[in-house]
Amino acid sequence: MSLVPSLSNFLVAENRLVKAALVLAFVTGCSQVPGQTPPDATVRALSTSYWEAMVAEDYASAYEYLSPGFRARVNKEAYAMRFLPRTKWGDADIRAVNCEDKRCVVELDAKFTFLGDEHFPPHSGKTELTQAWVRDGKNWWMVPKR
Repeated sequence: MSLVPSLSNFLVAENRLVKAALVLAFVTGCSQVPGQTPPDATVRALSTSYWEAMVAEDYASAYEYLSPGFRARVNKEAYAMRFLPRTKWGDADIRAVNCEDKRCVVELDAKFTFLGDEHFPPHSGKTELTQAWVRDGKNWWMVPKR
């Protein structure tokens, strides 16, 4: 048995492995433009910024993350009144960001304090929330539930 055929077989197998690795890298690389942040990372950062505004009770800034369609129906003051004067948001922990094409879903746990009203006493807790984000051109927008 000659050493040459074994070396030749090894080089052919190695060549196929290298080609397979290059094809895999090319296919996965095509889904992401170089220098562009992946959608899940972009939406995670936007959701974090949205919640930082909510915790700071800066509802005007939080409002700017909402979709143009929602903002056409609900003005800043009406959006703020959904929370004032009864709800204070606390830290949010993003558990998952799942993206498909131009839509991402953010799953998170958010702390809150309900300050009470004539029907319910004050209390604090944590709630599981889901946010829908959609991409319109280059921009991502949160689409609130009604």
